[in-house]
Amino acid sequence: MAQTQGWLVKQGHIFKTWKKRWFVLEPPLLKYYKTADDAHTQPELRQLKGCITLLNCAVSALPAADADGRPFAFQLTPMSRKVFFICAADDHER
Repeated sequence: MAQTQGWLVKQGHIFKTWKKRWFVLEPPLLKYYKTADDAHTQPELRQLKGCITLLNCAVSALPAADADGRPFAFQLTPMSRKVFFICAADDHER
């Protein structure tokens, strides 16, 4: 099965800044990294920034007003109840 991957912007948990992250969907996990997997970066050398378990995870679209004015945002709430705010470039990417 081909992996779904690409750039998204994620809000930090402690400092509420938005950072561009490379996301890789490997069901049931959504992993994110600081750098993309490209010809110059071997996947095993990339630093994993975080991992979200998607089993029993609630997903909902967010209005721009709830995402610092960013359109195409969504919220992930896994069983851990730690809420993730993520923004895509357009509705198709979301």
